[in-house]
Amino acid sequence: TTGSGAGGRLAVIEAERVSLTSGAQLTSRATGSGQGGDIAVTATDSISIAGISLDTFSVSGIFSLTTGPGKGGHLQMDAPRVTLSEMGQIRSQTISAEDNAGNGGHIAIAATDTLSVTGFSDDFGIGSGIFSSGEHGASGSITLSGPTIMVADRAEIASSQNLAHHSGGITVDAGTMTLTGGAAIHTVSGSTGAPSTGAITISASDTLRVSGLFDATTPSRVSNESLSVSGSNGGIMLDARHVIFSDGAELFSNTAASQGGTMAVSGHESITMTAGAQAIHVRGSLDHGSI
Repeated sequence: TTGSGAGGRLAVIEAERVSLTSGAQLTSRATGSGQGGDIAVTATDSISIAGISLDTFSVSGIFSLTTGPGKGGHLQMDAPRVTLSEMGQIRSQTISAEDNAGNGGHIAIAATDTLSVTGFSDDFGIGSGIFSSGEHGASGSITLSGPTIMVADRAEIASSQNLAHHSGGITVDAGTMTLTGGAAIHTVSGSTGAPSTGAITISASDTLRVSGLFDATTPSRVSNESLSVSGSNGGIMLDARHVIFSDGAELFSNTAASQGGTMAVSGHESITMTAGAQAIHVRGSLDHGSI
C-alpha cells in the first residue's frame, strides 16, 4: 500500500506443500500511512523456504516492510513442518528514521510437528533466520510454537531496535527446544537514541538444550543486549523440565541501559551447565538487573 488505505491480505490456505526457492518471495510493503497487508500461509504438510537467486542475489523468504508511518503487515505461518534452510528467511522490518515511523508487523509461526531453522553461507555471509528489526518504529514481536523447534549452524531468531522504542519480544513455546552449532536467539538495541530491548521468553515442556560452536568466536547462545544508556533491557526468562547449556554455549545479558534486565532460569528437574558453557551478565547500568 502506498496511500492511507490498508493493504489487502495475502493468504495461501490449505495447500499441501508451500515451497519458496531460488530467491522466490512473498512480500508486504507499506510506504504511506496505511497498514501493510498481512501474509498468512497455511499448509497441511509443510512450508519450506530455501536458497538465493544468483541473478538478483535476493534470498528466498516471506517479508513485511514499512518505510513510512503505516504499520507493517503481520506474517503468520501454520503447518505440521516449517523449514528454513540455505539462507531462507522470514523478516519484518520498519526502516523509516522519521519520528512518526510505523511499527513493524508481528511474526507468528506454529508448527504442529517440527520447526527447523538451519544454515549459514560463508560465500554470501547470510544465514537462515527469523528476523524483526526497527529504527524509530518499534519492531514486531516473534512468536514460535511447536513440539520440536530446532535452530542450528549459525541460524538466528533475532529482534533488533535502533534509535527509539522497544524491539519486539521473542516468545518460544516448545516441547523440545534445541540450539546447536552457533545458533542464536537474541535481541539487541543500538547505542544511539533511546531504544530498548524486548523480553526473551523460552518455555519447553521437556528439554531446552543450547550447545556447541559454529567457530571459535560464534557460540550457540541466548542473549539480550541493550547498548543505549537511555533504554532498558527486557531480560531473559527460560523455563523447562531440563535446561542444558554445554560445549561452549552462552546465556548472555549485556546492559548499558538505565534499567538492566533479569536472567531467570527455571529447570523443574535439572539445570546443567557443562563443558565450557557460561552464564554472563555484563552490567554497566544504574539498575543492574539480576540473575
